[in-house]
Amino acid sequence: HPLGLMFAIAAYFRAEGVHIDINSSSPPRSALGGSSAAAVALVGAFSYIFEQMGVKPLSSLQIALLAQALEASVAGVPCGLQDQLAAVYGGVNAWYWQEGTKKQCFRKKAIVKKKSFNNLKRHLLLAYCGVPHESKDINKKWVRQFLAGKNRKLWAEIVACTQKFTGALSALNFKDASVLMNREVAIRKKMTPEVLDDVGEEL
Repeated sequence: HPLGLMFAIAAYFRAEGVHIDINSSSPPRSALGGSSAAAVALVGAFSYIFEQMGVKPLSSLQIALLAQALEASVAGVPCGLQDQLAAVYGGVNAWYWQEGTKKQCFRKKAIVKKKSFNNLKRHLLLAYCGVPHESKDINKKWVRQFLAGKNRKLWAEIVACTQKFTGALSALNFKDASVLMNREVAIRKKMTPEVLDDVGEEL
């Protein structure tokens, strides 16, 4: 079902006899992280309902982790955690994944302060090409390639681009940030040329 993730969350909480209304201005399958944000909202809503019944509510971290685990299960491929973290915590952050099992799995670092949000907003443009994008198909291809030992150098380049992009954005250097973002997209296109159509390419 197109809304299978919402059904999975309801099933996880054993919800019966309820209506879940979803009001979203994000186009379906637009690869904007809308499903992750919706999952976080629904998990948070169920947590709130259980809190009214005397059950200890889920923490922000627990909401993000549960929403991500359910989305990965429904998609049938590993999914990142960044969309759920963005939905739970808001702001403009870099996420650093920690090694080892004794530490929290990630560290959050704010890279744009709240006072600079309006400046950042003036440099953002969101364009939707009208072509649905199935994230799980692309993710599945990337995972298969990685496990087969392909494109490891390209992934290392993406990591380097991301680190430099974070530094540029932190300094509000939008020119360098945009160059780095385009470079990262070009690297991804080497791995999956179908990720952009002609309109996306022009943009």
